[in-house]
Amino acid sequence: MNRVIPLQPTSDGCDSADRAILKERGQREVFCGLTGIIWLHRKIQDAFFLVVGSRTCA
Repeated sequence: MNRVIPLQPTSDGCDSADRAILKERGQREVFCGLTGIIWLHRKIQDAFFLVVGSRTCA
């Protein structure tokens, strides 16, 4: 049940120089983008209120 499996080093280990660089894409980028859109929308509403004087049209 408890067999010993020998580990063999691979030829393309972590120190390989020709590895591709990956860019991290995740939930954080999506969240920051949505936060920016919401912030901009609020600023547009505030600017419209200052110019027109009514939030009913914004």
